[in-house]
Amino acid sequence: MIQAQDLVEKILARASSDECIVIVSDKTQANLRWASSTLTTNGVLQERSVTVIAFIKSKDGMASGGVSRTNVDEGDIDSLLAQAVSSANKQFLQQRPREQLRITHQLPRILN
Repeated sequence: MIQAQDLVEKILARASSDECIVIVSDKTQANLRWASSTLTTNGVLQERSVTVIAFIKSKDGMASGGVSRTNVDEGDIDSLLAQAVSSANKQFLQQRPREQLRITHQLPRILN
């Protein structure tokens, strides 16, 4: 598994958005089972959670979109970034119709 800092650096290097935040959380858990004062079973669980938040600037402000996944490796970087940027673009597009609607409602008052 790639080190958390290396993963963060690689994600940030490939980011195409105006700004980007990457949060990596690693969790390791050891399981031990004892019976009659003897270790009978053991195991180690590792889990990684990666959150990428992409920011896209526009003339009216900034839109953000984020995505979280578990157990991310280098092969997942491009799709993770694409989903974060897509989420930010969707937010930006959802804001635009409301702004256009407001302008449309103001036009009749201006013309009267």
